[in-house]
Amino acid sequence: LGNMPRFDPDDATQETYRQKMMSAVEALRKSLDDENLRVGEYAAQALANLGARAALEDIIARAKSESPWIRRKTADALKTMDDPAAIEILTTLLDDESRSARQAALGALIEFANRHIETAKNADDPKNASAKEVFNAAWSGIRKGLDDEYFVIRRDVVKNCIKYQPLINAKEIAAKALEDPDDWVREAGILALPELEDLSPETAERLVDFFDDYWDNIRKAALEVYPKISEKSVEERTGLTFGDWMRKYPRPGESWKKQ
Repeated sequence: LGNMPRFDPDDATQETYRQKMMSAVEALRKSLDDENLRVGEYAAQALANLGARAALEDIIARAKSESPWIRRKTADALKTMDDPAAIEILTTLLDDESRSARQAALGALIEFANRHIETAKNADDPKNASAKEVFNAAWSGIRKGLDDEYFVIRRDVVKNCIKYQPLINAKEIAAKALEDPDDWVREAGILALPELEDLSPETAERLVDFFDDYWDNIRKAALEVYPKISEKSVEERTGLTFGDWMRKYPRPGESWKKQ
């Protein structure tokens, strides 16, 4: 059951099958607290795949487990369940001491936002108002990831912010990323710039500072993005070519993976 494709709780054509699965659902709910962690994990995922909303609170309760593994896998199951009632606990998990649990919670919230963003953009239609509420709740949690100690979480927030325009201030997110101490996060901020709306000339000039960055990936990103948001080429602005800048700071192997 845990490997089955997710069912749509709102699809009436699946109701007959779901009714026949009720006994299985009850058995799965009882298995959530099995002493074997794998059994509980698979039970939660199976319930999520079945769209068993009656078990939602049971699954949410697992997010308070002492086991970081269970908390992480609970976030995965809640992502599949796709019930907005799970957003609150997923946001709470972004403060979890376990990096993997926080990462799973962020992934679930991003999935919620992605599922509702297009409808939320048309929220002037009263029928779409609930989608905007779901998106705003998910984004409120996602944004917390910008201050996470783990750079991958911060980077993932930046990489996803572009698609959420104009419902969020993506320029603010990118600007924060450019000042991040981690090069991967700064790179994500640089690569986001061409997709932002109403960029100021100062933004292009800010990129010039990165041409001389120690890290190859930062220099490459800045050099590639600069002509896309400026009226000048890199050579016109600095007198040096793309290759000139990329050959700076040579190191053994000349591979960014070895830096």
